[in-house]
Amino acid sequence: MFYCTNSFSAIEVITSAEKQSLNKIEHQYNIDILLITVNGKFSPFNRKADDIDVRKKAIILERQRYNEFIALFT
Repeated sequence: MFYCTNSFSAIEVITSAEKQSLNKIEHQYNIDILLITVNGKFSPFNRKADDIDVRKKAIILERQRYNEFIALFT
């Protein structure tokens, strides 16, 4: 199996023995379930980060509106 980066600067070759070892590990440990569990634990933090970004944008917009309003009277 061949893997390469987007820039095509590196190519890695996986032998069939390595592929078999990888398949064995994937079957021994349910990697997908573990990833879902980890992602689930991080999702409240992601929501909080999204909330903060939305509030930052709202503050910036309100500041612009305020400055425009003050500019009308100066």
